[in-house]
Amino acid sequence: MKQIYLTESLQEAELLRVSLRREGIESTLENEFSSNVALSATALPLIITVSDDDEARALRVIRAYLAQNNLKP
Repeated sequence: MKQIYLTESLQEAELLRVSLRREGIESTLENEFSSNVALSATALPLIITVSDDDEARALRVIRAYLAQNNLKP
């Protein structure tokens, strides 16, 4: 498994995962439940991971999503 994206936003992570799924790329979200902690300064970042074989395609999908939404990586 390869870590391909880190964020503190659960909404952003889920939207990225939807984009990946649309392209047939399965992903996992690490630290998902740390975002529910009220003390966000101590919460761990959310990490999207994909299989090693999907890494290059997943990075292209994420870059396209970020560009389309005027977000920075």
